Amino acid sequence: MKQLSRFLLCALLTLSATFSVHAQNFTVSGQVLSQTSNAPLEGVTVTVKGTNVTALTDAKGNYSISVPKGGAVLRMTYVGMVSQEIKVSSAGTQNVSLITGNDSLDDVVVIGYGQQKKSLLTGAISSV
Repeated sequence: MKQLSRFLLCALLTLSATFSVHAQNFTVSGQVLSQTSNAPLEGVTVTVKGTNVTALTDAKGNYSISVPKGGAVLRMTYVGMVSQEIKVSSAGTQNVSLITGNDSLDDVVVIGYGQQKKSLLTGAISSV
């Protein structure tokens, strides 16, 4: 009888802790568009500022992210666009238009040519 009452008490405490954790977040969804062409942007990174919570937009520019209560800030970033931050105070839809930024294109550098001796390399090497 004692074991059954302990089990029920542990189950009750576990369930109450689970409900209290979920009550502290709400879901925000929306669509991210290009301001110049009004086209949906795929692959935009949506981050809750100050946390590790992130989401990516799908092919139609839609996203959905869990946000903590208490006035969270969403940060939208995309290569070639100016990053934007929006304050979220309640669940619902937050649509965003990103502006093209010419200066952010300098951040990406891709080099796909050149020669190097294997003895001088420190990373992984593959041959095709």
